[in-house]
Amino acid sequence: MFYILQVDINIDSAIIVPSICNSHEPRSNRIGLLLGDPSGIGPELVASLLFDNKTIEQTEILIIGSKSVLLSGATTVSTNRKYTKPIDSNWINELCKTEKILLDEEGLASHTERSCGFPMGQINKKSGEYVLNSIQVAVMALRANRIGALVFGPFNKQSMNLAGLTTEGELDYFAQLMDYRGLRGEVNILPLSDKFLWTSRVTSHIPLQVVSSSINRASIVNSVQLIHQTLLDYGYKRPKIAVAGLNPHAGEGGLFGQEEIELIKPAIQVANEKFDIQAVGPLSPDTIFVRAKNGEFDAVVTMYHDQGQIAMKLMGFEQGITLQAGLPWIVTTPAHGTAFDIAGKGIAKVSAFREAFTLARKMIS
Repeated sequence: MFYILQVDINIDSAIIVPSICNSHEPRSNRIGLLLGDPSGIGPELVASLLFDNKTIEQTEILIIGSKSVLLSGATTVSTNRKYTKPIDSNWINELCKTEKILLDEEGLASHTERSCGFPMGQINKKSGEYVLNSIQVAVMALRANRIGALVFGPFNKQSMNLAGLTTEGELDYFAQLMDYRGLRGEVNILPLSDKFLWTSRVTSHIPLQVVSSSINRASIVNSVQLIHQTLLDYGYKRPKIAVAGLNPHAGEGGLFGQEEIELIKPAIQVANEKFDIQAVGPLSPDTIFVRAKNGEFDAVVTMYHDQGQIAMKLMGFEQGITLQAGLPWIVTTPAHGTAFDIAGKGIAKVSAFREAFTLARKMIS
């Protein structure tokens, strides 16, 4: 069953990571779909998912976004796929009649005009404002238990910054709206043929020149803890976690740097002994993902963004998922971006968005 809600729209010491499964009240099984940046491919991805009856069957969905933006994405997708049935305003109306989609029009009348005319494939303030407003509505839906998980189309950070975003990114904005101050971080997931490969990172969106000075024992322990708890929430009983070194060949015994000896190895020992985690390392960054892909590890913790992201995207760019780990609710998104260069062309592949939806459904069940 579907519903549509129309809108116009870091830690210095190791801590215990709470489980999202420890809620005292039952969570809604409905999944929210956020259209993402209206100037990007997000609306097309949501529309493509809605056309995929096999994937979304037996799932209650709340679509959070403007009707005009959703219809724009659906029209783009249907035109490219040469559907014989036209996609227009009657598309949603017909679905409403079948009760597959319940249209919530509250607050729409005064905002319809503002929902139209987003520049396609461009960084712009208007789309950023739409995204920030839609995130606010999505968090309200989570807090009211109208939905139990959220899957969002890609955002553009520059557009969000133009619109007044004051946090580092959407993860911290979600946390701020949720009034959550605990440990959090992005966890990237790659579906392989017979398993998922998970990765988190100690540092994220910072310049390379400050990576080394930004790493400390506590931040490493936190990153290991975060992915360990995420794996437990997903259903792993005793996950195996590999921790990468910072330097080539994991420092080669101190020849190429001291971070492995002074920071990473002691942090792994603390994680294992204090929190009963099964982590190994520091391992050489150039082979750690080969070993993980071959099944030796369930997850990899890297020291900086591209150390993990390059490997993950090479192995499966069109399937990668990002989980906003640590938050009180399940929030997922495809690992790719807004793809402004192909937005509006109807050629965006829905595979990663579908995987993000499937993961959220699995974690919420």
